[in-house]
Amino acid sequence: YGMARELSVILKKPLKTLDSYLKYDKGSPKGKLKVSIKADKDCPQFSGCVVTDVKVTESPQWMKSRLQAAGVRPINNLVDITNYVMLELGAPMHAFDRQSLGSDELIIRRAKKGEILETLDHKKRKLTEEDVLVCNGKNEPMSMAGVMGGLNSEVSDDTTELVIEAANWNPVMIRKMSTRHGLRSDASQRFEKGLDPKLTEQAVARALVLLKETCPNAKLVSPVTTEGTWKTPKISLTVDPDIMNS
Repeated sequence: YGMARELSVILKKPLKTLDSYLKYDKGSPKGKLKVSIKADKDCPQFSGCVVTDVKVTESPQWMKSRLQAAGVRPINNLVDITNYVMLELGAPMHAFDRQSLGSDELIIRRAKKGEILETLDHKKRKLTEEDVLVCNGKNEPMSMAGVMGGLNSEVSDDTTELVIEAANWNPVMIRKMSTRHGLRSDASQRFEKGLDPKLTEQAVARALVLLKETCPNAKLVSPVTTEGTWKTPKISLTVDPDIMNS
């Protein structure tokens, strides 16, 4: 979409809005995803929701072809959707196995010195107080924020329930954390450049639309929850008409 935005300016063509791509069935969810941000400066905004009745299958061919054209190996529909949204909107996101989390609660906090998290690449990471984590309701580490998920909440072939999240992270924190652990992922490479916080809600919405296409029986059991201190900034510019017209 970022490329489309650039080309619309260069070619002087109208840019399609994302609205039609973000319309998902909100239903009447009765549950709630609780998000507690204890590291405000590291996480300006965090969005997420809970989905049940999902089924791990092969992604449709159009999605696999587009992922492969972008250099991403298709895995399954649930993982592919998160990668597809990252490429389409420029917004990295993550899906946790809900049952592995143990509750519908996520806590964003700084790591404790010496804390250990085994990441998806099967490597045990010894964390520092400068690292940021996404934890479950028991405050157990589930993911290295914006860098890589933990093996303990990985989506598997048996996954039937998801907690989907998209967050905005401090780019300096992400760059330092990924460098410190020698772990530069597709997500960290985008986060370290700085992203628009409003992308978090758009990414979750887009993922829900794509999820419904591959899992028609999927149910949204919690509304999309967004927490954080970020607010849309008011921007004003002062220009000199004489300079503009010279």
